[in-house]
Amino acid sequence: MAISFLKFRGKGTRTGYSRLQFCQIGRYRSLLHSAGLAAGLVGMNAQASEFAHTFYQLKMALLDARPVTAILDLALCHDAKGRAGPHIRGGFLIPSFMIIENQGTARIAFSLTHETVEKQTNKLHTEFVRYIVRANNSISVEAFSYFSRASGATPANSWTCSIDKGVRFGW
Repeated sequence: MAISFLKFRGKGTRTGYSRLQFCQIGRYRSLLHSAGLAAGLVGMNAQASEFAHTFYQLKMALLDARPVTAILDLALCHDAKGRAGPHIRGGFLIPSFMIIENQGTARIAFSLTHETVEKQTNKLHTEFVRYIVRANNSISVEAFSYFSRASGATPANSWTCSIDKGVRFGW
């Protein structure tokens, strides 16, 4: 089953949660890539006017349908052994998310995929990155790799960050 995202049903200007439905991402992949590229190009010259400094500010921005951008700096995060992450920075609009509040600690979950081709083997390589933001402002970032014709994704790395240290959220 493909990852899903929400879209509005029907026509008209009225919007609300009752008019949302899930769609398979595969049907809209090229649209999402185009929208992501356009948003990235527009966002290069714009500055976020507000930032989330807590889990609850992020939650409210997402629920208010604000286009939230995440800025990641893995060098400010650490792995399970306490070592700093690699010197990798990046940013992206959060494409879809889930807020889970009824299973222990409240959290916000979202994920991204990135496809590339391995340099030496020319094999298709898909990277999956899962982000989980917890109510205590900690963020777990887990990367998985999938190589073409493999039976499943392999855990690659994981890091722990926090809001404003390793990951910033702006809109």
